[in-house]
Amino acid sequence: MCHFYVGDMTRPKVTFGLYEGSSGQVGFNPRIVGWPVWIDNVEVTSIESLSFRGPSRPEVAYEPGALLTDWQVIGPLTSPVVEIERASDPGGEVITVGSETQVWRDFDTDARGAVITGRVTEHDGPRPVAYFRTVLAADQAGPVELRVSTVDELALWVNGEYHGFIYRNGYMFGRRDWNAWWDFWKNPEHEGRSTSIDLAAGVNQLVFRVRNGQFASGGFFARID
Repeated sequence: MCHFYVGDMTRPKVTFGLYEGSSGQVGFNPRIVGWPVWIDNVEVTSIESLSFRGPSRPEVAYEPGALLTDWQVIGPLTSPVVEIERASDPGGEVITVGSETQVWRDFDTDARGAVITGRVTEHDGPRPVAYFRTVLAADQAGPVELRVSTVDELALWVNGEYHGFIYRNGYMFGRRDWNAWWDFWKNPEHEGRSTSIDLAAGVNQLVFRVRNGQFASGGFFARID
């Protein structure tokens, strides 16, 4: 359980149990891939016990099994790549772009089932583009509902065919909610975006293109109904 304090050690601003790091170390990653980390006025001290005895935040029952969590990634890239977008072979691991090759590599979602695109794209660097793909099997051809909650603007291709943009929730909802929510598919307060896609019988490939450069974070949740 992490207790996060700002300004004093009396009452934490946030308490949360979703902590994926190893115990015993403190580390800092650069927001822009490959860039240095600058740290100022940080102190790490030892305390005998936590002073806050009040309740933690409510427990959250994440359900990654209800989401699409088997993803691969190519990136970061300097610009969009047509060959990646139009590829229809769901088993292809290598994309040839002129004299260069791009290789799909496995990408793990977090404990909630979120695809954290900000781990790949450069927010303020020359490589703001990344592609994320997943493979779906269908017993028969027909339409299904793809539901997404995202803080990115996602461009979607299904089996090499362009299906348009999936916009951030904040563009559409009057409450200007810019978050991606883990319970978007069952909680009306956190409703995400929905689009119908046609799957072929057999194996299908979904490809999302992310283009960062505006925000210092990024990610999405996706589900097939």
